[in-house]
This record gives sequence, structure tokens and C-alpha cells, in this order.
Amino acid sequence: MRMWNKLSFKITILMITAFLIVLSIQLKQGVNNYIDNYITMNSMLESTQFIDTSPIILYNEVAELYKTESDLNDVVYSNYIESKASIGNHTATTQYYILNNEKKVIASSKREFNYLVIGNINSTKEFFIESSSFTKEEKILIAKSLKNRENAVVKVAGVFGTKNFYYKAGNSLKDVYGNIYVNFPSASQTKDETDFDYSKTIDIINPTYLEINGIKIRDGLEKNMIKGVRVLGYQDEQFRYTQCGVDNKFELVNKIEVFDERVDKIVNNRSNQIFYKSNGSISLQKYIIDKEYYYAYIIPITEEQNRSGSVDEIAKGYLVKITYYPNIKKEMIKMYLKDNVVTYVIALLSAIIISIFCAKIIVKPIKKIERISKKIADKNFDEKITTKDKTEIGSLSNSINEMSAQLETTIGQLEDEINRVKKLEIQRKEFIANFTHEMKTPLAIINGYSELLEEATDDEKKRCYLSIIDEETNKIDKLIKAMLMLSKLELNKVQLDIQEIDIERILNQCIDSMSVQLQEKKAKVSMTCSIGKWFCDKEQMQSVIMNLISNAVRHVEMKGTIYIILNDEILSIENEGNPISEERLTTIWDAFQSGTSEGTGLGLAICKNILDLHGFKYTVENTEIGVRFKIYFNYNNR
Repeated sequence: MRMWNKLSFKITILMITAFLIVLSIQLKQGVNNYIDNYITMNSMLESTQFIDTSPIILYNEVAELYKTESDLNDVVYSNYIESKASIGNHTATTQYYILNNEKKVIASSKREFNYLVIGNINSTKEFFIESSSFTKEEKILIAKSLKNRENAVVKVAGVFGTKNFYYKAGNSLKDVYGNIYVNFPSASQTKDETDFDYSKTIDIINPTYLEINGIKIRDGLEKNMIKGVRVLGYQDEQFRYTQCGVDNKFELVNKIEVFDERVDKIVNNRSNQIFYKSNGSISLQKYIIDKEYYYAYIIPITEEQNRSGSVDEIAKGYLVKITYYPNIKKEMIKMYLKDNVVTYVIALLSAIIISIFCAKIIVKPIKKIERISKKIADKNFDEKITTKDKTEIGSLSNSINEMSAQLETTIGQLEDEINRVKKLEIQRKEFIANFTHEMKTPLAIINGYSELLEEATDDEKKRCYLSIIDEETNKIDKLIKAMLMLSKLELNKVQLDIQEIDIERILNQCIDSMSVQLQEKKAKVSMTCSIGKWFCDKEQMQSVIMNLISNAVRHVEMKGTIYIILNDEILSIENEGNPISEERLTTIWDAFQSGTSEGTGLGLAICKNILDLHGFKYTVENTEIGVRFKIYFNYNNR
């Protein structure tokens, strides 16, 4: 069950992770679409709530303006962009620039609303404090207190007064909010300053004490303290604190950073294809600079109607409008998630359910594989994995079945090999003991007769002693040669020279060489041959046949018969005599298992290895008359 939990959990986490990755990609695309759609909607609506003037109107207006005033440095262009900036935008912060034909800024909209405005949101009562009344250090503290604050709480005390709502600024008539109502002189202007009601005033404060969000800006007299009000707006030469963004939250904007330091990156951007000379259309371009969103128009200023050449070639300058949307990405993410939360929750739950179901499909056969594997580890190969699965799990199950069968065979072979090694170890110990015993006797005889030889004075005795020593030395030599041959055979260091040989001829040669021993026992040989040729190594096979005939002659009874039968499949050598005990039948092919004192006990061991090297089968058995050795010739080895 533990395996189920762990694997299911991992599969579930993996699938949920994959889902979240896909969700993140979709979220990124969705948020970008929301941002683009929001900006496009605002850009297309010609209302004071969203945008000031459409780009085509701007293009036509500056073209007409250029006809009357060709010097872009003239104050008329500054007044023009001031009038556009004064309309206002409650969802973003906008700035206008006039550029020369080298795309260098020569004028920008300033909006001379330089006040700290406080009051209550739900009340029309507002109090104005002129920004010019603050020192540089106080302005820095105000910016610090307003940074990242949507609800700037104020405590203020000071001297109260009033001021005209309208004021003259150069050739323009503005209100305290920086909105331009009249530009003087203007050919189309029909009203003068006297048409406006200068009796409209605002409440102003000269503060002696000012605290915003717990930061003391000015610490002085606290007479006539006003509490419980908020900052409704602020602007100086660098900062602007205003209500903007998707949710109309209050944002502190560094005008220098978000506009003056960005305009060069925007107007000189290589990807700018804002103005299309084919139809005169102007497109809104999106820029992401330092992870903040900017949208801009770059409108060429030209008097030429026929735009046959490059825009940069005919343009006398450019009108640039840059709109900054603070925190729009964060706000769009919230809006996107709010709109799609139900869909994502359903999708996430579906992903969890599907992942658990898939985990169950995968884990169930794996649990079965685990159970069978544990049985295989316990050397239980009876149960097999039955599956109709055609996937990798099915292939794994079949592979485990094959592995189980191979392991069963291999373990059986290993057990047989272990038993064989154990048996060989026993034989090795017996071999050493037997070899020591076999060497001990002739060495003792040689040592004894050597001492007698030193003491003997009779020549006849010396010759007799030397003859015995020579005989024992030959035995040792014969034993060592047999051991060397057996060692070579067991290590497979004997190379066979397979050829067609005449077995019958070899049999006759071996019998002739044993004629003396046969005469001593008055034994005879009965040989029946129906085929006379085998494929084998002549020298090695002659050694085998000589050993078997010598063994038969050694054990045949007096006046007994040795029966030799040779055909195309078998060579049988049987001697009349005493049978071999059942215990010795199992070890007769091992080294030092001679039944008499005449042999070395290595002959049959050598025969065994030579026949194994040829791939011939061989047997020994007791018969009704004695003992029979057989060699089965294998034609597949030809």
C-alpha cells in the first residue's frame, strides 16, 4: 500500500505540475490579451475618461499648425501639447513631447498643477498646499510617504486662506488642476480673460505641521489641526501622485523616470513602424521597459501631403504621446483570475481526478509486478504475470516472465555448478592424497635400494638394485607425464587435429602391443568390425583405445576373452572377469581410481577428458560375463 501511495502521489504531483505549467503559459497569454484589449479599448474611446485625442486628429492638427508656424521651437507647439495634456486621463499618466527631425526632445508638456491636495473622497471639500512652499528635502519626504501607498492619511495644521481657481501661465489660462482653457493669442480664440469668473476660489493652507502616513514632513505648531483626511493628489517638478490604473488606485509616478528617461528608448526603438506612409495611418505601439508598460504614438510633423519618400526624410519633427499604465500587469492578472477562477478550479479538480485515475491504472499492474518480483527474489518461480497490456507495462511484465524463466534455469545451473565445484574440491583433496601416496611408495623403494646399493659389493646385486631403482623411476616418470597430460586436458590446452582415421588399424596395433600380457593370461581377443573409419584426433584417440584395451587385459580372467565390437556408431570393449562395485562405478572416471597396483590410476581420467574434448559419449557397465566400456561416436562433430 505504501508503494501505491508514493507512486500515486508522485504521478498526481507530476500531472498537476504539468497542468500548472500549461496554466501559467495560458495565464501569460491571457493577461497579455487582457492588457492589449484594455489599452485598445481606452485608445479607441475619444472621451475625457480614457483618452484625449485620436492619433489621426493629432496628425492633422500638427500638420495645420506647421503651415502657420514652421519653427518647432516656437512656444505655440509647447502651448499645443500643454492643451492636449490638460484634458487628463484618469486611468493612466500621459506625457507629450515635440522632437526635431533628429528625434531630440525640444519641448514637453509640463502641466503646472503643483499642489498637495487633501480632503475626503466622499466630500467636495478640498484643501490645497502649493508644492513650491516645500523645500527639496520636504519634497523627498513627501515622495517617500506616498510611495506604494493607496490610502495616504494626513494630519495637517497651519494658516488657512483662499486663492483664485484660474491663473495666468504664460500665454495660457489654466485652472489649478493644470487644465488649459485659453491660449493667447489664438486666431480661433473669441473669448478673452475677462470672460472667466475669477471669483471662483480654492482653500489653501500654509502648513506649520504636516504628517503623511506617519512620516513628519514639517514639525511645527499644531494649531487648527485637521485630522482624518487623505491625499487626493500631489505634483511637483518630479513626482505625480494621482488616481489612475484599472481600479483607479492612487499611484506615485516619478515623471522623470517614467517619461524623460524612457522617451529616447521609445522613439529610437528599431521595431518602430508607427507611421505608414501608404495610407497615413498611425498605430499604437506597446513597449515593456523595466517590466513596466508604455504605449506610444509617434506622429510625423510635415506639411507635405504626398508622402512618396521615407517618413524620416520628409518629417520636420515628431509629436510623441507616451501613456504609462502603472501596475497594469498586476491588475490585469487579478482581473483575469477573477474572470476565469471557476474554469481554473474545475480544470484543476479534473486534473487531480484524472491523475488519480491514471495513477491507479499504472500502479495496479506495478503492484502485481512487485509481488511477483518478491517471489522471484525468494526463488519461487511458479507464478507468472498474465497481462493483455500492449504498453510498456505489458512489455515489462513479459520481460519479468522471461527473466524469471532464465533465473530459474541459471540458478539450477549454478547449483549444479556449485555441486560440481564441491565435488571437484573433494576430488582435488583426494587427488593430492592419492598422488602423495603414489609417489611415496616408489620414492621409498628408490631410497631403500640406493642405501643397499652403497653397501653392496657383489656386482650382481648392484645390477639387481639398479634395475629396481630404474623401474620405480620409470613409474614416477610415467605418473608425472600422465598427470601433465591430464592437467592439459582439464585446462583445454590440447588442440585436436580432427581427421579421418582408421580405427580398426589402431585397434590391431594396440592388441599387438599387448600380445605378451595376453599370452601371460592365456587370454584371447574376439573383434568384430563393420566400419573402420572415424573423424577424430588420431594421437589422442589412440591413447584412449590403448588405455581401454590395457585396462581390459589387466582385468580379464585367466584364459578369458576380450570382445571388441566396432561399427559406425559405437566401439565396445568387454572383458570377462569380475564386475566393478556400484560404489566404484560412480568414480571410475576420476583420477587415481585404479583397481590394481599396476596402473597409475590416471588412465580412465585421461580417457574421459579426451572423449569430452571430442564430444563423444562414453559409458561403463557390468555385464553377465564381466565389464564393458562403450564409446558412442557422434556424427554431428564431423
